[in-house]
Order: sequence, then C-alpha cells, then structure tokens
Amino acid sequence: MHGGQGTIEIITNNGQQVACKHLLDGNFADEYSKYRFLREIKIAQKIDSPNVIKIIDIGEDEEGLFYTMPVYQYDLNNFIIINSEQLFNDPQMQKKIFISILNGVSALHAAGIIHRDLKPGNILINNLDDIVICDLGLSKDIDSSSSFTYTGAVFGTPNYMSPEQNNDSKHVDIRTDIFALGVILNDLTGRVMNCAPNQLCRIADKATNYNREERYSSVAEFKRDIEEGYDIWLKSNARVSSEELINSLSRKDIGIIEIVTYSEQILHSPYYKIGDADNLSGALDEKKYMILEREDENLCLEMFEHIWEDWRNTWNNNYYKVDDMEALVKWYWGISESPLIKGYNLAMLANAARDGNRFAAMNTMIEMIGEIAGNEEIKRVLLSFTSVNTIKSNFKTVGKNPPAWM
Repeated sequence: MHGGQGTIEIITNNGQQVACKHLLDGNFADEYSKYRFLREIKIAQKIDSPNVIKIIDIGEDEEGLFYTMPVYQYDLNNFIIINSEQLFNDPQMQKKIFISILNGVSALHAAGIIHRDLKPGNILINNLDDIVICDLGLSKDIDSSSSFTYTGAVFGTPNYMSPEQNNDSKHVDIRTDIFALGVILNDLTGRVMNCAPNQLCRIADKATNYNREERYSSVAEFKRDIEEGYDIWLKSNARVSSEELINSLSRKDIGIIEIVTYSEQILHSPYYKIGDADNLSGALDEKKYMILEREDENLCLEMFEHIWEDWRNTWNNNYYKVDDMEALVKWYWGISESPLIKGYNLAMLANAARDGNRFAAMNTMIEMIGEIAGNEEIKRVLLSFTSVNTIKSNFKTVGKNPPAWM
C-alpha cells in the first residue's frame, strides 16, 4: 500500500500492531524525497494534536528510512463509500468528522505549516473520536520563502488544489488549505448527489471561491460558520416554527449563515402563513438586511414578493394600508443597494398607489422616479413589474408630467 512519499505495511512491534511507512524507493531515493520524508516526520513530531498523525518510532533498515504510526481502518474516501447512506443524512456525524479535520488543520496552521495536499485520502479514521490528518511531506512553512519547491512547481491532487496552487505550489498561503477543505466538505455532505443542505453549500462555495481574497481567512472563521450551518440543519430537522426562527433572527450575535438560512426556511416553509414575510422583515435591522441582500439578492426579492402578495390578500381596499406599504418602500429605498429590489418595490408602490388612489403614495413614487433618471437598470426592472400607463396615470392624478424617458 502506498501513502504519500512512501509504502505502508502493518507490522507487529512489541506485541502491538503498527503501520510502518518506508520511504518510497528506499535506499535508492533521491535527496529531495529523503528531505520530504524526514520533514514529514519532523512536523508530525512537533505538533501536539489528537487530529494530526502521531509518530511512534523512526529508524532505518535494509529497506531505507521508515517510521511507525498507529493503524487506521479507513481513509475518508473509504469511510464515505462504506457509510454514505447514513453519513449523507446525519448532520451530527458529518459535523463531528469535519470539526476534527478543521481542528487538525488549525493545529498545523498554528505551528506555521500549510499542508498543501489535503484530500480524503490523507485523512485517516478509526471511529468518530479518532480522526487524523496525515502525509505531511508536501507541507510548507507559512513564513518561510526557502523551500525545496521551486517557483512555478505544481504538485498536489487535482480537484483539491486551489487555483493559485495549480499555477505555483510555492507561493501559496493557508487559503490553499481552506480551498481543499471546502472540496472535502462537499464530499462529506454528498453534494455531488444533491444531498447537501443549502447553508452547507454556501459555506463550501465561500471556501472554494476562485478568488482567494473571498475565501475564509482562517480555519477559525470557517469553523464558526460550520457550527452555525450544522446547528441550522439540526433545527430544520426538528421543524422549528417560523416564530422561533424570527426570534432567532432578532439576536444581536447572529451570523451570516444563520441570517440567510433562517430567512430561506421562513419563506420556503410549507407551513408559511400570511404575515411571516413581514415579520421576517421586521426582525432584520439595517445591518442584517444588507447582509441578506448582499449574500442572496433573489431571496430578498422573494421576501418582498411575499410581503406584497400578503398585502394584496388582506388590504380590502383600505387606503390607509397603502400608507403602510409606502413607508416600507421608503425605508428599503434608503438602504438597498440592489437595482432589482429598488425597481421591484417601486413598481409595486406604483400599482398600490393607483389601486388605492392614494396621493401620498403617488407623490413618493414620483420622487423616487426622479432619482432614477440616469439608472437604466432600475428603470428596466421597474417597467418589467408595472406598466408605463400605470405610472403615467399616477402622475396625471396628482397633476404632474411624467419624465421624458417614458
């Protein structure tokens, strides 16, 4: 059996079974291979983490350099294949495995080491309490520019290599490991088989962003979102009510993943009831709303679509209720950065002002249309949700002339 820079066999040492890893090519190995092998030993010996491989013994025999380590039943690849049916449906199991992996990588980074070859084959498992990262021979010192790796050299494992590593394995930072962790998360959640919940897909997408500046900047940041993501999945399985989710959204310490996912669960719930979208809007202060808009603009649009649909179903030609919607549109007009949201809400306000024959709403619509004179994107959205005739009729009702672009 092969393992990174060497071959592995199970032997008995002092009455105990251990895995013995010999340097590939043994005594005929070149200096570069010997350096990598000895470096792997040195790093493993210096890191004290239950999630990084332990070295039991080192030595040299007729086959060359070797070291021994504990025996593991599976690598993560095999574990996923054998346990996929349970694993892909068990958030607790996935979370325990992935947190162990993150803890191992965090220990490497804390020791100044970038792994550079993270993949399921380099993660060993005996059980959910015994998971380690191994094969450290391709690792790199975070703060060192000296290395046996020359500029432009590329190594690693396809699919798990970050875009920058595909060009040059020497000039990478911890975000190349973050990228690989994102791919491993997709493996662990069964995303290829469409098993992964949306919030975990979002986390993996952030970790594997082509632009490393947009990825997580640390394992700690990644881990925080992972814990939120799995907690959301567990709450979802427990069928938490919209009221509980809305209360959760009102917390000051709520994170990005929770804001987006709870909003999605409220709006997509089969038990959605009139008023839930409005209550969701009320739970989002300006900061939380902007997080939601920047993370998922279409989800924001869904929220407003629900709000307007609920309003139409309950307003009963009460023109005072048009004032409520005018106030809502004015609030979001002032904070939104999205032409889609601005254009949609302006169109809905135009329709409501006409239907309710409400002068105040018409005048607010006219002010906003005056502000978008040079914004072709908002105009396009506006006219896709209402007609020119509707807008012109509002202008005419209050005795004003529509803009020339209409």
